[in-house]
Amino acid sequence: MPMKKIIVSNLTALKKKYLNQVFQIEAALYPIQAADKAQDIDTTVIYVDDAAQMTAVGGLAVTDPNSDQQNKAAIDAIFNHSNPDYMLILGANDIIPQQRLNNPVLGDHDPNVPSDLPYACTHGYSVNILDFVAPTRIVSRLPDLVGIPNVGAKDTSYLVHLMSNVADRSQKPKNSYLDYFGLSTLAWENSTKLSLRNTFGNDASILLSPTEGPNWTPEQIRKLSHFINCHGGDSNPNFYGDNGAIPRRQPVCMESKLMDTNTEFGCIASVECCYGAQLYNPNLATFMGICNSYLSGGCVSYFGSTNVAYGPAAGNGSADIITQKFLQHLLAGSRAGLAAQDARLDFIASEHAPLKPIAQKTLAQFTLLGDPVMNPVEQPSPIFDKDENLHQANLHREGSLKAFGISQSVGGYVQSKDIQPPESVQNLARKIGEEHGEADQKIYAYESKWPTSAAKAFVRKELQDTRLYLVGIEEKKTSDFSTYVMYEITELNNSILDIKKYYSK
Repeated sequence: MPMKKIIVSNLTALKKKYLNQVFQIEAALYPIQAADKAQDIDTTVIYVDDAAQMTAVGGLAVTDPNSDQQNKAAIDAIFNHSNPDYMLILGANDIIPQQRLNNPVLGDHDPNVPSDLPYACTHGYSVNILDFVAPTRIVSRLPDLVGIPNVGAKDTSYLVHLMSNVADRSQKPKNSYLDYFGLSTLAWENSTKLSLRNTFGNDASILLSPTEGPNWTPEQIRKLSHFINCHGGDSNPNFYGDNGAIPRRQPVCMESKLMDTNTEFGCIASVECCYGAQLYNPNLATFMGICNSYLSGGCVSYFGSTNVAYGPAAGNGSADIITQKFLQHLLAGSRAGLAAQDARLDFIASEHAPLKPIAQKTLAQFTLLGDPVMNPVEQPSPIFDKDENLHQANLHREGSLKAFGISQSVGGYVQSKDIQPPESVQNLARKIGEEHGEADQKIYAYESKWPTSAAKAFVRKELQDTRLYLVGIEEKKTSDFSTYVMYEITELNNSILDIKKYYSK
């Protein structure tokens, strides 16, 4: 039985953006559908602004392309009616918006968390990340370039080029993906080495900034697997290194314009950097975002963060975990959409309940760019029982069952303005402030919330009523990017149980 895939977009928004050139995008859909058909996947196209199509699935047409609520309701209606195995969102945020969720990490400057995670969950419209901890749907996005020029239609060639890449289902042997491009700041060398060992079995090829980059050789850039753990900035086409010393050296270590022409077709990339998957208007910057350049250069599956992401300097946590899990599942033979779903579920399991603010943000901000059915890694021996789709469907069902269990058991910390930090936490916050040269340090308080009383009872009693406090330091703010250090402090009955220190990527 064929699997089902739906490509969703907004035709009104596309026409506003591309005027009479939209037919080129519509024509590029046919080769994708043909490639899917060859893999026994039936693919249909639904425009969320089309009243007839939306009535047919029991939903309402989107009348405001910028409305998160309307778009979430439309995609929910499509899933509830058609129950597709895969969904591809065609277009950037000005075609179908990423959902703008409340930022649980109080203390950094992100006004919200742009996210495609809600589209992958059955819960209705909400701005609360904790409503979307059970991704049972496989959803990804193939973005065009954000923005409408002042005069005339923007050229469709970028998006049509990406669509032609999606229609190419060629694979390369798994061994060729084990020869990786692994780039890290010097400050996070130990953490990145651990991620590389967990993913590729070795850390021998790690590259460090400073002093390496940004003029990478074609041989380096054309590696098929890319794992990057560096700094990124808002609407910034560069990534930056970090020597961890005082004063800091944070030189450019990767430039978007290099990736646009030098990456190899079939490349897969998992990127920890802040804003590594941000979709911004290149007309307002010096060049398109690195994620857009990767896709243009031939990357078929790109996994990255929409805004400020976090991880420890040593060991693995948050961004480290979710990005390496994505690559691990992709290398094991999963389609890209399933690899992203499993990476999220593995990440939730690794964090334990209740989910802390940084974990919540990590879950929501990391997103898959590319077609969810892409499976670029050819396995060395057959891993499917005659039918690849049957195998993938079984994996999807397993993931859905796991997600349902998570939805019933995972709680999280939510902000509480009624909690007064105890003396032990206040003293610690003062000490943190002094270490960073900050006299007055703001403390944000959180209390734990659970989906059911049974879920709360499942946790050890001494942890059921813990409180969490977030203390954040803005270390550096320049025209290029800002950096933060965040401390998550867990407390019970005036006793500090745990302190975790995270750095912005």
